Amino acid sequence: MKNLTQLIYKLKPVELRLLRSKYQVRQNGAPNRRLELLNLIVKKKVKTDQEAAQLIYGEEPNATFSRLKKRLRKDILNMMLLTDSSKQYESEVAYQKSNCRKMILQADLLLNRGLREDAIQLLEEVVEIANTYEFLDIEPAIRDWLRHKTNNQLTKEEFEFHTNRINHCLQAYDGVMKAREYHRRIGFFDPFNREEQEQLQDVGHTYINELADRAKQNPSPHLTFSYLQTTIFYWLKCGNPLQALPYIHQLLDLVQAEKQLYLRVSLGSIQNQLAFVYCCLEQFEEAIQIGESALENLQKGIANQSHTLKLLFLSHLYLQQYEQANHYLQLCFENNFLNSHPILKAQLHFYHAYLHFFQAQFTEAIQIIQTHCQELKKEKAAWLLGYKLLEIYIAFETNEYYHLSYQLENFRKLIDRSKEEKVSRARLIHKLAAALLRYQGDFDTLYQKETQTLQSLRQVHTDVAWHFGSYELLRFEQWVIQKCSIVSS
Repeated sequence: MKNLTQLIYKLKPVELRLLRSKYQVRQNGAPNRRLELLNLIVKKKVKTDQEAAQLIYGEEPNATFSRLKKRLRKDILNMMLLTDSSKQYESEVAYQKSNCRKMILQADLLLNRGLREDAIQLLEEVVEIANTYEFLDIEPAIRDWLRHKTNNQLTKEEFEFHTNRINHCLQAYDGVMKAREYHRRIGFFDPFNREEQEQLQDVGHTYINELADRAKQNPSPHLTFSYLQTTIFYWLKCGNPLQALPYIHQLLDLVQAEKQLYLRVSLGSIQNQLAFVYCCLEQFEEAIQIGESALENLQKGIANQSHTLKLLFLSHLYLQQYEQANHYLQLCFENNFLNSHPILKAQLHFYHAYLHFFQAQFTEAIQIIQTHCQELKKEKAAWLLGYKLLEIYIAFETNEYYHLSYQLENFRKLIDRSKEEKVSRARLIHKLAAALLRYQGDFDTLYQKETQTLQSLRQVHTDVAWHFGSYELLRFEQWVIQKCSIVSS
């Protein structure tokens, strides 16, 4: 019932009117069951199969009710196709691709009824549109049909033109498919496993070099787009956002310049990546500027929008703009994608706790993590490490030294149980926090005795490097420096 309900709620008013008018005609004087089910859902009188089946048939859901749902769904899809228009699409590209597919179906109907010339004319229009927007999956098949089924009407030049375009499209499409394959393969490498990360560096270089060669050989915007996407993903997966930056700028320029690539959601996704890189480089003002632009292009409630909202929250948090940070955090709580995943919702509460912590509201922070972040305890590492670290921060801030010994021991055990290999930073933080406990919270003494160790936490591209967006929202070494009276932040 859920899928059918969601589909009906997406219907336009004109589609709903046409569907109802179709059902108004009674069959053998009996009311149309599909119309009954449609009206029950539209008026929100039923939510489950059991409720709907009882109201329509007076019995529990059975095979008859299942067939009724399938027939209604089929009618809805046919009606959506019938009323399809450019107004229902956010971009001209998406509409034209749908239009091409619809015209191909119409050409098939014409051919089945013997109207060959009309069908050829329609397919020639399809080819022209596909060529304009570089629909690599549509153009070769139609050109192949035209060059064979109309060979008596084609000149040699026209045949060669069709053939060259087919070869161009197939070569570009093969490159696009290969780029998507490599993109997925790169995603399989575990970022917490040192051995796999080393393999990724070798294999990934081979991937992006091959794609770069393909893009040079074939000037296809779609191929270039896929190559840049995979290359950006590779460098971000390697934890090197600076290397990804020029490719992101290239991709942004490409999408804005090529009308066959321009989609608002694509533009917003690229802007989201750019905002992330700026955050990694700690250029938070630039991240906010590009992140706000990304929000204008991303659909509400989807994953990319949720990621952009979190970037904006963190950027304002690190700039100590707490009111703005809270604004974006509240928008995160309204995001459907984040609310549908318990672990992601718990992470939002974790962010909320840190927002209070940054403002020295330690009681509120500890109440939030103890009340709303229990889902994070189900993880063996990662966010659970962050949960424990925030507890340690708060204990030091509130001079709860009695609990600290216990908390540090739990933190150490969690690190030891972690199967991930990239916990070197957490181990070093535990060592420094244990030393700070021995010094009874004297940050100046810790800084004097452990200056070199603290400085190592500031290095990049090492096993102990800090990563933006990780569970460690407040960098340990920055926290120590902020609490020291002998150094400035």
